[in-house]
Amino acid sequence: LLFLLLTNSMFIRGYLLSTPELSYTGINSIAPADKLVYYSMIEHGRQGHIWMKNLHTSEPQNGALFSPHWWFIGQLASSFNLSVPTSYHLARLGLEVVFLMVLFSWVKRLWSVWWERIIAFFMTLFASGFGWWYLWLQPQIIDEPGRYFTTLPIDLYVTEALAFTNASQSPLFILTHILILAILYLMVGGIDRYDWRRQGLIWLLSFILITIHPYDFFIIAPLAFIWYFWQWSEGKDFIYRKAATHGLAMLAAALVVLWGVWREPALAGWASQNLVYSPPLATYLFGFGLLVPLWLVGVWYLRRRLSPWLLPIWLWSIIGWMLIYLPTVINRRFANAWGIAIALIAAQGLIFLCRKISFWPIRLSLAMAVLATLTVGSGLNVTLNWMSAPATLGDRKSYVETSLVQMIETIKSVSTPSDVFLTNNTEVSWLIPAFS
Repeated sequence: LLFLLLTNSMFIRGYLLSTPELSYTGINSIAPADKLVYYSMIEHGRQGHIWMKNLHTSEPQNGALFSPHWWFIGQLASSFNLSVPTSYHLARLGLEVVFLMVLFSWVKRLWSVWWERIIAFFMTLFASGFGWWYLWLQPQIIDEPGRYFTTLPIDLYVTEALAFTNASQSPLFILTHILILAILYLMVGGIDRYDWRRQGLIWLLSFILITIHPYDFFIIAPLAFIWYFWQWSEGKDFIYRKAATHGLAMLAAALVVLWGVWREPALAGWASQNLVYSPPLATYLFGFGLLVPLWLVGVWYLRRRLSPWLLPIWLWSIIGWMLIYLPTVINRRFANAWGIAIALIAAQGLIFLCRKISFWPIRLSLAMAVLATLTVGSGLNVTLNWMSAPATLGDRKSYVETSLVQMIETIKSVSTPSDVFLTNNTEVSWLIPAFS
């Protein structure tokens, strides 16, 4: 409940600041333009489209972006007569609950003692790095775009890396966290038998994951390969059928994505400009903060104690350091959900250190000091969003004048899908496709 409250508090604050003259759009200050594109796709879904376009351009498009998640949210919005922002946040909240359930399923498998489960669950949900410290020392960095993405610790802007920052963003990234964890969970759970229903679910979830967020192919594919290779080395039955069906699912999803890029010139042009390089290593080390030394302890401690449930998380936490520096222009994308693996192994490290202390008051003090340090950044994140909310009243991505809302509704009622609208205001040009 605390996690849900804190990750939604900024939106509650934003709604409370709205007035009869200004309507709150439900968009926060991190990548607001992205959220407007997502709103546009939910509107696609309301109108029954599952193959979508990027309407924030006047280029002609065929509609080759396969988006079952936005279609589903749009259909719910249509069925229950919900606005796009309302359906967006209800979907985000619902997926947060599912994420908590899936993550706790992992925690129950990795720990059997109640206090260890609490530490691991709390660490994974609320952990942050030292970005808050860096920002406090150099607040001017926010106004220097040239240095923003090369010097800021990643916990300040790579929101998809950590559970807490990701939960206050879009349904898309929460869903990818759920899918990655669920796929790995199903793979490990079926280690001793071949169940066609389980394999079919793995196939389906992998297909959805890669089609809605293609970058995650580079996360789930190597993890699956290593996992199946390990099963083969252990002489497990049915390994070839498991690997083949899973591999075909991932290949089919990749082909759908490549077909869309080939068929859609606008999408291909966007992909060629999608430069998302990983920043220097120091930004990750500072961004994960105290998780890093605890992770090192956990990796060392578990090296000869790896159960089938620990192995994929342990491997993911290690190969993530290689994935983020693969020779590709999109390598930063491979940090998606990686902080969850880092935090789970770091929790193993902290619990190992706590077990070494026999005097319980000292053990409790160590655990509380570490957890407090890890959560300072998440607490500051909430505080800053509350403090900065009034300033966004002048930002049309967050608050829209009633007259502008009426204008967009008029556009929606009199236009056709083939119409192109040109405006002399950038903010209005983002809002029209998002709401019409």
